[in-house]
Amino acid sequence: MRYVIVGGSIAGLACAGRIRELDSTSDVLILSEEARPYSKMALPSLLAGEMKSDNIWLDVPADVQFRGLENAVRIEPGKHIVTTLKDQEIAYDRLLIASGAGASLPDFEGSDCSSIFTIRNMSDILGIQKKMKTAKKHKVIISGAGLVSMEMGDAFLKQGFKPIYLVSSQKILSQILDEGGSDFLKQYLPAKGAEFHFGQSIKSVHESDVGIVVETVSGNNFEGDFLVVGKGAVPNTGYLAASGIALDDGVLVDEYLKTSHEDLFAAGDVCQAFDMMHNEKRVNALWPVAIEQGRHAAMNMTCYHDPYQGSISRNVVTIFGTVVFAAGLSRSTDLESYHRQSSNRYAGIMLKDGRLAGAVFINVRIDPGCYLLAMQSRTEIAHLKDVLLSGSLSYVHLHPFLTASRIF
Repeated sequence: MRYVIVGGSIAGLACAGRIRELDSTSDVLILSEEARPYSKMALPSLLAGEMKSDNIWLDVPADVQFRGLENAVRIEPGKHIVTTLKDQEIAYDRLLIASGAGASLPDFEGSDCSSIFTIRNMSDILGIQKKMKTAKKHKVIISGAGLVSMEMGDAFLKQGFKPIYLVSSQKILSQILDEGGSDFLKQYLPAKGAEFHFGQSIKSVHESDVGIVVETVSGNNFEGDFLVVGKGAVPNTGYLAASGIALDDGVLVDEYLKTSHEDLFAAGDVCQAFDMMHNEKRVNALWPVAIEQGRHAAMNMTCYHDPYQGSISRNVVTIFGTVVFAAGLSRSTDLESYHRQSSNRYAGIMLKDGRLAGAVFINVRIDPGCYLLAMQSRTEIAHLKDVLLSGSLSYVHLHPFLTASRIF
């Protein structure tokens, strides 16, 4: 048996490690566009100077072959063959697609300027670090106020650069926060050193003697040393266009993380699998989900036939000294919701049929695992809304309900 994994990030590594635990004799091969695996989650910390470059590397599981700089360019499911960038044909018995996602590219005049960076890979960070050494204004213009943009702005501030955000919408972290949470951050974060300009879409970028000038559609100009575009990620599925594999936003999989073709599975940022809270297939490009899916796919690629229950979208991030947690249907406006706010804290919960369906906490200490378990188990919990809002939900609160349903 030969297992081939396309993608050398955490989903692929997690799958390879689990395969090796379940099958100690078969060949396991990882094909990666990167020279060696590393933690992409740690890139902002690397830029902020909080982590040394030597600590960013990830280990390849024992007895697993890793081929760097040899990413796949074509998969032929009928022939069970992967063709690599080096034009090598590699046969497989079972294959995992874990090719991750790439940065969403900008589309405006001057978008090919050398002072514009996206954030996805180590090469992006190295390019930014080089540009920072010759910076004169010590100002970075950042397009968007999503997770990646916010983390990068935090890293720049720690290096003495002022982050200037140009946000096309009126919200911060609009993809994960409810309106109350976003409004709280709009009032709270500027005092931490970040500068925000809302309703500003980029029209053009031009280089100047001291950096760049960004012109917005509304006619405003902003100057800085360079521009960082953090407008999200797009699953890497281009090389699969002629494969016949079913695609939507990502690679579509069934309850076993199997694609539309036999012996072909998917996991991680490229995988469109079942989301428990949205009750539909979605791409949840999250580190813990990638690990879960990689390990679960390995089980079904080897000797098991075990359904994947699905994932729950969740994020925990610290930005400008502010801790933000969001999970589930955290943006929904159609659910029963409750909120609590003070000068430096915000809490919001969303209930559906008396069950926790979403949560937002800012600067509130919680046990994330408890809130995720409450969602996953669909425990009737409406009578505990004060406990939920306070951030003090614990396994003690959940135990009677979970034992009754035999989850514990």
